[in-house]
Amino acid sequence: MRRRGRNGWRAHLAERPGGTLRLLAASAGVALLLVAIGLAWRGGGDAGRGAPAGGWTVSHWSDLLDDASARHGLDPALLRAVVLCESGGNPDAVSSAGAHGLMQIMPMTHKEAQRRFGMEAGDLFDPVHNVEVGSRYLAYLLERFDGDRRLAVAAYHMGPTRVARLLRENPQMSSERLVAAHAGPMTRAYVDKVLAAAG
Repeated sequence: MRRRGRNGWRAHLAERPGGTLRLLAASAGVALLLVAIGLAWRGGGDAGRGAPAGGWTVSHWSDLLDDASARHGLDPALLRAVVLCESGGNPDAVSSAGAHGLMQIMPMTHKEAQRRFGMEAGDLFDPVHNVEVGSRYLAYLLERFDGDRRLAVAAYHMGPTRVARLLRENPQMSSERLVAAHAGPMTRAYVDKVLAAAG
């Protein structure tokens, strides 16, 4: 898949059936929002951050997410659920912690992905690059935690080092009990929300 620049997602959307109208509607909505409040789009809090802004939904990115799922051996429903819970489909979402884009990638995670996967540096507001980083990272977490979705999703939220430490400290506990008993409330809520959305 060819890489698109920061504004390339607009071209991607316009190429899809009815995309031009959605693009115009979204652009008009954004312009009104910026005039009204004088702020850039911002995602919400941690567990439910990134409510849809400017008319964006996860379905706008179906082709992109399906391609990434196929490339990295992910369940498309899980990848969509992560995007839904992270940004609501808003490619310009920024969390209070500094995570960026559709999959709310932290700059430190971005650097780790460049090192671990040999990825080039890129713009985290470019949906193609953001989803490539996020989907590869999610696939890595699933592999690291032996395919356990609950642990992988918890690690996506709170970091794999902390999840690995919890496993070492509680080797007999199921992943469900481990997350329920030892992850913070925001991580517990996030994991439950992602897994429910993934079905």
